[in-house]
Amino acid sequence: FLITWKMEDYSVNELKELANRCAAQLNVTITDDAAEEVAERSQGSYRQLTKMMKRARDFAIIKRKKKISTDNIPGLI
Repeated sequence: FLITWKMEDYSVNELKELANRCAAQLNVTITDDAAEEVAERSQGSYRQLTKMMKRARDFAIIKRKKKISTDNIPGLI
């Protein structure tokens, strides 16, 4: 049998919720603007979102910030 599946991408709103959940798992807070920015840049993929969240967390740590904000996002791409 040959089964072909077409998986749909996540919407920006779903990815925004996932970004907030991912931030909680990474023990960091994220602003709503930053969550939306990461969601838009993740190309509908949860895997891309988690990679970007980890990088954003690392940028925030380096800059000694307590939360991920749009200031930390430009260096992700």
